[in-house]
Formats: sequence, C-alpha cells, structure tokens
Amino acid sequence: MNESLTKQDSRRLVVAMLLLSVLAIISLMLGSTFISPLKIIAYIFDPANSPDQFTLEVLRLPRITLAIVAGAALGASGLILQNILKNPIASPDIIGVTGGATFGAVTFIAFISSLSIHWLPLFSLTGGALAMLLLISFQHKGNLQPTTIVIIGIALQTMFTALVNGLLIMTKQLSASKAYTWIVGSLSGATFDSSLILAIIILCVVPLLAIVIPRMKVSIMHDDVATGLGLNVNQTKLIQMLITTVLAASAISFVGNIGFVGLISPHIAKTLIKASYLKRLVMSAICGAASILLADLVGRTIFLPKEVPAGVFIAAFGAPFFIYLLLTVKKI
Repeated sequence: MNESLTKQDSRRLVVAMLLLSVLAIISLMLGSTFISPLKIIAYIFDPANSPDQFTLEVLRLPRITLAIVAGAALGASGLILQNILKNPIASPDIIGVTGGATFGAVTFIAFISSLSIHWLPLFSLTGGALAMLLLISFQHKGNLQPTTIVIIGIALQTMFTALVNGLLIMTKQLSASKAYTWIVGSLSGATFDSSLILAIIILCVVPLLAIVIPRMKVSIMHDDVATGLGLNVNQTKLIQMLITTVLAASAISFVGNIGFVGLISPHIAKTLIKASYLKRLVMSAICGAASILLADLVGRTIFLPKEVPAGVFIAAFGAPFFIYLLLTVKKI
C-alpha cells in the first residue's frame, strides 16, 4: 500500500511540474501582444536577433520567474506553519506573519527609502519575525486550543493592518502611493535580480528543511506524544518557525502582500500527496507557484489595456475558500 502511494505521489508531482511548465509557457505567449511558440523557440536559440527580446526579457520572463519563486516560498511556508500550529486554517497571512512583514516593508518605503531597495527584505523579515514571536509567546501561555491561536493571529494581523494604514496617512503622498501599490500585491516591477535574491534566501533555508522534514510526521502529533517518541518538540518548533518566517516574509517583500497562497496550497497538496511529507512540501510549493503565476497572467491579460494586481485575484478566491474551511473542517 505504501509503495503504491509513493508511486502515485511521484506521478502526481511530475504531472504538477509539467502543468506548471505549461502555464509558464502560456504566460510567455500571452500579453498585450501574442508571441507564438515558434517565436519563443527562435528567441531561445538566438535572443539577440529576436524582435521579441525586450518583451520576453524585460516584461514577461522576470514576472514569471518571480511568481514561481515567491509562490513556492509562500506555499511551503503555509504547510510548515499548519504543522507548527496543528491547525488546517493557519497561514502566514491569517495569523499575522504577513501583516508584520508588511508593516516592516511599509516602514522602510515610507521613512527609510533613501537606502537601497535591497534593504527592504531585511525590514520585511524583521516585521514578520516580530509577529511570529508574539504568536508563539501566546501559544506558550497555557494550553490554548488551535482555534484560539488562530484567533489571536487574526487579531495580530488586524493590529498590523491598522499600523500600516496609520503609516500611510502620516507619510508623503509619493511614498504612500508606492507603499499602496506594494501592499495590493503586484509583480509589475519584477526583475531577475529580485528572483535571484529570493532564490538565494530559499537555498539558505534548505539545510533547516533537511532537519525538520523527517520530523514532520511526528511533530504533527500532540506535543506529549511527540516527546514520548523522542522528538525535541521545542527545537523543532523553533526551526519550523524560523523557516516559515523567512520564507513568507522574504517572498512578500518582493511581490507585496499577496494573501491566501499559504492557506490554499497546503490543502491542495494534502489532497494530492498522501505518503511523503517531502513530496507534500514540494507539491505545496508547486501549487503556490502556479497560483501566483495564474493570477498574474489573468490580471495582465483579461482587462487589457489595464492591469489588475495578482493579489486581487488571489484574495477573491482565497476568502471564500477560508470561509469554506471554517464551515467544514471539524478539528478546529
């Protein structure tokens, strides 16, 4: 049975990767101008003489690359966070991590924009870490139910949203405009440098993932049971907390406050992948990448010549999905 499930999981992962690749190719083709597959192939073999070089290299490829990398980070962080809190409706944007990261990023944009934009991820990470530390501190105050932790997280998210709105009112109009565009969640300013920096951050987290992935099957159990099985619960939670915060905060520092990716992707992954937590994590990352890529594709093609930020479409689908989970999940 386990061998059959493992083969089935592997096949589904391969199919998911192929579908993501197809979606990326479609994103390359579609936009204000249509680029045929033959022209894309011609560009690959001779980019310098391609008439579509600017469109592909400057306008589309950077967005596609950043959508995939950021979406993968958000999808993976959501699965790990649900493992930490043992709650199926937990995600970085619901329990305050995204709110804290947004507060850090908007603080930078509003008041410290004289520094290089490359400092923005550091401020975003600091805000996300603050939110996660506050949440974990509440979790250690007595035997709180998973639902209570999520409600506290929602309160933290609301508090950070209020702080961000206050900053927008206090700052100059130009800075407020930049911050608002970032908050909505858009890939319009994507560059290859952003994707590279985010990819490097993700690679730095891989050694920590190698530590916690073998423990995830045990860590999802009750803390007393996990301790009885020999797991260092506090150490595992600390590592998972660090991974979640780094992945989520660094991703939104480049794509803006795109919500619900960390909520939707893990549930799709859990439905498709049954046997392996590693494959489930990879599937959640693929689903996250596909969701942002699809939302960006729809946003920049459906309403031409106007462009709708990807975050709008993610929220439009994610909010009803969150309500559906609240109404159907029995373990909260």
